[in-house]
Amino acid sequence: MLARSVTLLPLALMAGVCLGVFAAGLGLYLSDPYLGGTILGALLPISAGVIVPVDAYPAWLVALCTLVPGGRTIALVSGSSEVMDSTVVTEMLVCILWALAGLVLVHAAARRIRSGARTNLL
Repeated sequence: MLARSVTLLPLALMAGVCLGVFAAGLGLYLSDPYLGGTILGALLPISAGVIVPVDAYPAWLVALCTLVPGGRTIALVSGSSEVMDSTVVTEMLVCILWALAGLVLVHAAARRIRSGARTNLL
């Protein structure tokens, strides 16, 4: 288990960084930056399978949880999933998509600030 955890550490770091980029973008875009952090902080542990394994969820919720970065990494570290190249690549793609979504939100927030539609940052 320790070897598996160390091997998957870069993937976990990537998931964390990409979620951080998304959370930063969400915080800049929303009028209340704490709202985005509160929602993400409440939903991410549940949807990533930290509290309850995702396998125990209904099928429709499992499908939604596959869109959350970190869930596959947690399943791989816990041993409930076999380490496969396709799982790692899929996790990386999901992480990159979340980071791109965060960058789009940052760009949209910057445009709103430059146009004068939003004058305060907090």
